[in-house]
Amino acid sequence: MGCFYPPQEVIADIELLRTLPQRELRAGIYESIKAGLIRDAALFRFIESHRELIDKGDPVSIEKMVAASIRIKAEVVTLDEREFGVRMFLNFGHTLGHAIEATSGYRALLHGEAIAWGMMAALDISRRRNMVTEAAARRIETLIRYFQPPPLPSVSAKRLLQAASGDKKNRAGVRRFVLLQGLGDAVVAEDVSDAEVLAAIASIRRLSESGK
Repeated sequence: MGCFYPPQEVIADIELLRTLPQRELRAGIYESIKAGLIRDAALFRFIESHRELIDKGDPVSIEKMVAASIRIKAEVVTLDEREFGVRMFLNFGHTLGHAIEATSGYRALLHGEAIAWGMMAALDISRRRNMVTEAAARRIETLIRYFQPPPLPSVSAKRLLQAASGDKKNRAGVRRFVLLQGLGDAVVAEDVSDAEVLAAIASIRRLSESGK
């Protein structure tokens, strides 16, 4: 199955989702939050206002969330099939998310859970750069944490930094990081420093350890 063969049809069985453990459902919800953050503030606001229903598996709310997420991904892939530009936005949270997965042997967290922490790390960098308002940052962090991502695995910041430096999105030795300028407004930065990444790692570790 080739990476660049678009599907002729996408089928999402909402009833099947209702058979999943809550942890698996939440892992998918994080990816829908990501879709809203990078391209559709309305989707973010919908998840924000319907979070209790979504978390309980309400089929109507989940159907709307899933349909919007699929639409966003289809739009982005159509605009940039081979990931030269806007498709990079789909990797929001994945630079450190992939690093968390790799350094923990893909055993500690589900993919969506690792991405949740990766999104909060990218949010921390965006916040420190004054790219996103404090009010928006608090809303984003509050929504992600509402769905209770499990604690981060015990991996050193140095190993996470090394893993992030080898991420597939990096090109010609340049670390490419997807950051936020606001709700539904992503941008690719190519000048994120080691110090910024380490500060972001420290930030999400404090959140993980606080459990609040």
